[in-house]
Amino acid sequence: MDVHCGTHIDAPRHFIDDGITVEDIDLARLNGPTQVVSTGAAEVVDAETLEAAGVDLGVRRLLLRTANSDDPELYRTPFREQYVALSASGAAWVRARGIDVIGIDYLSIQRYDDPPDAHVIILGAGMVIIEGLNLAAAIPGWHDMICLPIALDGAEAAPARVALRPLTREGDRHSHG
Repeated sequence: MDVHCGTHIDAPRHFIDDGITVEDIDLARLNGPTQVVSTGAAEVVDAETLEAAGVDLGVRRLLLRTANSDDPELYRTPFREQYVALSASGAAWVRARGIDVIGIDYLSIQRYDDPPDAHVIILGAGMVIIEGLNLAAAIPGWHDMICLPIALDGAEAAPARVALRPLTREGDRHSHG
């Protein structure tokens, strides 16, 4: 199995030669209050789309529920080259906001035909990417995320199990960091 199959995390080493690998990622970074936002029908998630998505100030973990999640056949077909993902301007927006973990509902954070700019911008900041999320049932808002990647020494990526539990009280999203 390739480390980029199914739901998985990308460590900075995926595109950054001296970036950290999977075993160096503190699990506390991947677990805790997480905001899920919808990007609606946007075909690309750029800075303008993110500005309109209602991302809260200070969010550390952000999951993007795109139009990919509205396709019931998304994960029942072979890899698609056409899917919604971040543009370089979207990646720069995420980086500028100080977000630490960014996730998306298909197998890559960047579009298939784009250069690797989105990956490089995000991973170059030391952030962690979660790809291949099934967010079809995820309701935009705050959730407690549990993300447990397989512990692989020296790996640039690792398959992960990710679960969300809606947070119901305002204080819940601040109690875990």
